[in-house]
Amino acid sequence: MSRNIRVLRLVLIGAFGLAGSAAAWSNASLNFWLAQKPGNPANPLAGDPRVISEGVDAAALYAGQVESAELDKVTANARKAMRIEPLWISGVRNLALSSRASQTPEWFAQMKLAEGINRRDAVVESGLYDNAILQGDFAGALIHADRIMLVRPRNAEAMFPILNAMAEEPSAFDELARKGDRAWFREWISAAYSKPESVNLDAVTAVMLATKINFGSDYPWIVGAVLRSLDRNQKYGLLRQSAIGAGGAKPDQIAEFGFSETTTRAELAPVAWKLVSNGSDTAQWSEMAGLDVSLKPSSSVGVLERVTWFAPGNYQLSQSPAQPLSGAVPDMQWHMNCMVAGSPQPWRYEAPSARVEAGFEVNVAISPSCPIQRWHLRAVTGEGQVQSQFSIANVDLRVSRP
Repeated sequence: MSRNIRVLRLVLIGAFGLAGSAAAWSNASLNFWLAQKPGNPANPLAGDPRVISEGVDAAALYAGQVESAELDKVTANARKAMRIEPLWISGVRNLALSSRASQTPEWFAQMKLAEGINRRDAVVESGLYDNAILQGDFAGALIHADRIMLVRPRNAEAMFPILNAMAEEPSAFDELARKGDRAWFREWISAAYSKPESVNLDAVTAVMLATKINFGSDYPWIVGAVLRSLDRNQKYGLLRQSAIGAGGAKPDQIAEFGFSETTTRAELAPVAWKLVSNGSDTAQWSEMAGLDVSLKPSSSVGVLERVTWFAPGNYQLSQSPAQPLSGAVPDMQWHMNCMVAGSPQPWRYEAPSARVEAGFEVNVAISPSCPIQRWHLRAVTGEGQVQSQFSIANVDLRVSRP
């Protein structure tokens, strides 16, 4: 794909995501400035060129919404302000914006001077951002976009469609990954996975993993959103990579079938066990008690669910004896579905209440055409008025002995 086509594609993506403008990459950054209300100069100093320069509508200058005669006035006042104070930021900025609007070649050098004085000026960064896009310098554009979002964090969402596009641009990939510690980066990741139909999940996930940040330690809700979205979109390779790379899980830990601190971490589901929690039906794990389950009567409830990547072979699934705490121990059903098209029929095993209470082992065959498995444990409670409450110490899946 040629550079011109890539630029056009990125602009179109931004246009649909931001206001439909033909210059959407530019307008994305402009939205930050337009969202702000410029202050009014103090009346006693109204005639000072520096104060006048502070009152200029920089957003209108940036958008090219100032008439030619007014541009001349802005330019003249900016020069007066700079004669008083050569590095007066609003004077330098207004001169650069006026030059840009009138297509004077010096505008870029003037804008760089303004940036050198103050990198927190969103309009200056917007102008430099625009120029970087026009030059095909997407990594450079991201540096300016980053500064804009740091200055205007409440408006960062306006830039998310641009970040979605940049995730697919190889020349911006490394720079985007280096921004993984930014608050806007975390917000962008959460937003991207909440609307996966509007992003390239492979590209966004690759950027997230390239940050090498363990989001699971401080931001578990981000990991949960990522894994749920990847699961819904059947991105099983990325699902496992993200649990390890972004969730902080170790490969040997998530290879365990039984209950542990890692395999019951809520944010790691479905790479870890997803435990039922819907008000009247709950399952909680602790190292001392194992899995404590409480289920309403007369119901069929999915207690556990999980995705695994066990190698082909013959296995034994075991479940510890259920310890009744209140009411009757329910019947249970284990299901294992293969998550690959054309794979064998689902495996199923039904254990009546007496077998559940005694504990059991059962054989499971995983075929070579079933590299990804989804397990379900469903409980069927009897009629009555009393909750079925019981505990299970553990479950396990081991290779069968010859």
